[in-house]
Amino acid sequence: MGTRGTLHVYVNDELKIRQYNQWDSYPSGQFQSICEFFRYKPNVERLAERLLNTKFLSSEDMEKLKKGEHLEDEIAEAYMKVLTDRDFGADILWAVAGMPRACRYMPDWVDVHRNGLLTEVTDDTTELPPEEGNYVIRITCETDRTWGETIYIKKDAEIHFAISGEFWEIEKIFAQDYVPSDDDIRDWEIEAGMERD
Repeated sequence: MGTRGTLHVYVNDELKIRQYNQWDSYPSGQFQSICEFFRYKPNVERLAERLLNTKFLSSEDMEKLKKGEHLEDEIAEAYMKVLTDRDFGADILWAVAGMPRACRYMPDWVDVHRNGLLTEVTDDTTELPPEEGNYVIRITCETDRTWGETIYIKKDAEIHFAISGEFWEIEKIFAQDYVPSDDDIRDWEIEAGMERD
């Protein structure tokens, strides 16, 4: 039996990722992986930059793939399978940031920045089973729109993030740019009555 959860990532209040995960959505599981990613500022910068310009599948695209139809932009189905895998979880952060070797499941050949992130983004949770852990990341940064439709982060602009979540109905909202410590994570599980051995 899995401990299910969802990761939501927003950039400047726009939902960019909604990644469902079937397993280990404890704070000391998927949430710990999120924290490890955010401990390094260059990771946050790369993630924000990539998400500003990443293409996402529409509901119509998802239906085409489910029916085995090919998409106009010749997206590789193997790539789609990896990113919609229910076990992918927080590794999606590494993949989107363009560091596939840092995550467990992403093939080295995948170039997220070139091909776009293939996951449907919606706040509709009616088709998802009940979840025990849900985590939210909000990234803010000043941007410039130059060279056509490409969006860039302004030179010397500050990039901020805020991490929050809910585990077994115990909600935690952490301060801006604060990465929860191992003690924070352990205390959260204790408070929820779900401490691991």
